[in-house]
Amino acid sequence: MRNFNSKYSFDFNEQWAVDIGARTEYTVSTIDVPNESNEVSKSKYLNFVPMFQSVYRFDEKNNFIFNYGMRISRPGLTYLNPYIDDSDPTNIYFGNPDLNIVRRDLVTLSYNHLRSKFDLYARLNYSITNNSIQPYLYYANEILNNTYMNFGKQQESGLLLYANWTPDDMLRLSLKGTIAYVDIESKQEDVLKRAGFSNRISGNIAYKLPSDFYISVSGGYYQPSIQLQTKGDPYYYSRISVSKNWLDDKLSLALSISNPISSKTKFQYLTETPDVYRQDIDYRLDQKLKDKTCVSFW
Repeated sequence: MRNFNSKYSFDFNEQWAVDIGARTEYTVSTIDVPNESNEVSKSKYLNFVPMFQSVYRFDEKNNFIFNYGMRISRPGLTYLNPYIDDSDPTNIYFGNPDLNIVRRDLVTLSYNHLRSKFDLYARLNYSITNNSIQPYLYYANEILNNTYMNFGKQQESGLLLYANWTPDDMLRLSLKGTIAYVDIESKQEDVLKRAGFSNRISGNIAYKLPSDFYISVSGGYYQPSIQLQTKGDPYYYSRISVSKNWLDDKLSLALSISNPISSKTKFQYLTETPDVYRQDIDYRLDQKLKDKTCVSFW
């Protein structure tokens, strides 16, 4: 991959600054599949990636940032590898070496509020993608084929909030949440349009106990991402950890347990197309006990 970058900055006054830039990327991706035909797949990508950012500072602790940029996502080896996994002859998996790079235009407006005891970060965002990569299932010759395709026009609007409050030296609370509405429209006639929310929230409470003991409780709720053909169940997690510092914080020992209430989590995925109806159920052992030791020599 080769990159060529250029960027220009303009400071109009102490409060307002603007950055304008762009980069050009040239990427060559080659996959050599050892088989009878010695198949070689080569893809070449040339992309022009612009960016614009404007920062307005009310004071040292409050500022607004407007940003526009293009995001580039390159398909990984799993998506590109044309090798056919036919361990189940009626349900085969293979990649798509003809996938293109995904280009996403992203506009954000963010606000930062920084105080000694309270920090707040808020961001509004909107993005659009005309060729998003989506898992693609279809029947052919009585075989269920699982692969990937650039066939999704995706729009996403969202709000992110992050707050951190430290009322005193003993207690710290943090909360992070995102609300996102996703709308995907397929370019394929046999896949329906899908829209919905994909929200996430997580939080943490940390408290300092006597004798340099610390206890932390965290948890979260995640809704699955929106896909054209598949939808899944939401995911919950929780964690409790206790740590102890010695030798002027140069030695730290920590013990944590994840999901102390439930030992396993059920994941259910439903795939629906005009000719495919499939329900997958997986169970994951999420209850874990971990210990961690950290040593600092200076």
